[in-house]
Amino acid sequence: MVECRKRVRKFAIAAVIILFGLFCLDMCVFADDIVSPVYKSPDISLLGNYGEEDLSGIEKAIYNELKAKIKAVADGEESSTKFEIPVERLGIKSVWTKEELGITGELLEGNKLTDETRTALIEQIFSQDNSKIFHLLLVNYPYDFYWFDKTVGTGYTLLPSRMTISKDGSSLTFTGGLVYEYTVAIDYRDGDDAFKVSQVKVQSAEKALRNAQEVIKKNAGKSDYEKLLSYRDEICSLASYDVDAAGGNYNSGYGDPWQIIYVFDHNPETKVVCEGYAKAFQYLYDESQFSGNVCVYTVTGWLDSGAGKVPHMWNIVSVDQKNYLVDITSWDGGLISDSEAFLLGSETGSVKDGYTFRIHGRDIVYTYDKETLSLYGGSILALYPKNYGWEENSSGSEEEEMPDEEYESEGKEEKEAMIEQEQSEKEDSLADELEIEVQREKTFIRNAAVKTGDDEKPGRWLLLLSISGMVMVGTINIRLRLKVKRI
Repeated sequence: MVECRKRVRKFAIAAVIILFGLFCLDMCVFADDIVSPVYKSPDISLLGNYGEEDLSGIEKAIYNELKAKIKAVADGEESSTKFEIPVERLGIKSVWTKEELGITGELLEGNKLTDETRTALIEQIFSQDNSKIFHLLLVNYPYDFYWFDKTVGTGYTLLPSRMTISKDGSSLTFTGGLVYEYTVAIDYRDGDDAFKVSQVKVQSAEKALRNAQEVIKKNAGKSDYEKLLSYRDEICSLASYDVDAAGGNYNSGYGDPWQIIYVFDHNPETKVVCEGYAKAFQYLYDESQFSGNVCVYTVTGWLDSGAGKVPHMWNIVSVDQKNYLVDITSWDGGLISDSEAFLLGSETGSVKDGYTFRIHGRDIVYTYDKETLSLYGGSILALYPKNYGWEENSSGSEEEEMPDEEYESEGKEEKEAMIEQEQSEKEDSLADELEIEVQREKTFIRNAAVKTGDDEKPGRWLLLLSISGMVMVGTINIRLRLKVKRI
């Protein structure tokens, strides 16, 4: 596990996650009730192991606070998923003068912060990358997020929820904190509250977790390969594929079919999709001890077995820095079961174009999506040309393998080719992708209560957010236009 973390630290987290800024402010209260969606994904997400040492300052403080709160919810110690982090726990002081903020004009215009003040606060104090923090939490604590509906997303206030201005207008004092909201999956909600977890459901999740730990305990004395093989077989014996959840007509919402709970709940009636299989394999690995240099990663992309590409999640197993494909979902479904090996290598394909496997007389193609390509890079995603030779082949001799230096050279060439292509295509391809994602008008209607002094003015507010952006090499520029009017 330590080796895995060391390897992963070598790769920068590269993910384009759209941030929306929605906030209102007066002299005493700001952004109490309006949050901005920070993450909204399709039906699959990325998992991985990332070093917390990559964070520092306010980002590290926020990460640690949220980590503790998320785990407390998962363990049943807390039920609310609206997390407020007091300013005093962020490692910053609470009182700031105009001079310290570098503001030459007034702090306020009427009862609102001036643009200069707001910009200074965000740039000088609250400059944390909230999307990075969230992504790290998501990939490092997949089990603890079993209650979270990632398709709805989460949100946060850009600045502290409350602050006061000195009478002479020369300083600001933060009296609130940053607020983060995580939407609870429908099946895990306490009633109709989208930000409160049912304790009854928490108990069922804890039972499934204990069952998973029994699997780990039962296989603790086995060799590395036997352990991974047993994990595959255990998952396949416990889980069944949820055809309905994978279909386009499924309307029960994101939830347990995408989590490990339904793998380890010992209920034959519950089923999972590919995400549940891949997460279960990743979880068993993460919680186990291995004697050799074995690493497991979870990746996303597309699977094409002849009927067209479909979104998919699977695992990469790295042994002594040689990478192999593992697809527990397809093994359980018979697509690649009884193939000549468990850990598959491929001589056909590349990181950029995908890898082809000839199994049961047909070609099966796995292609990485752009999120996985950005996240890991060629040295993890480049597959070894041969299947893993843990055992002797039928002739009694060990399988002939490509010399290490040739494979390492191939991985290096893959990585260099990816970097070169990324640099040449970034301005056009990524700009197009960002435009598809971002250059749309979004309409958000939320119930809000904006306080002015001691008076509340409840109402419905129409918030129109138009975002446009252009990606240049090494730089992402996003322009925001926000209109707020009462209706």
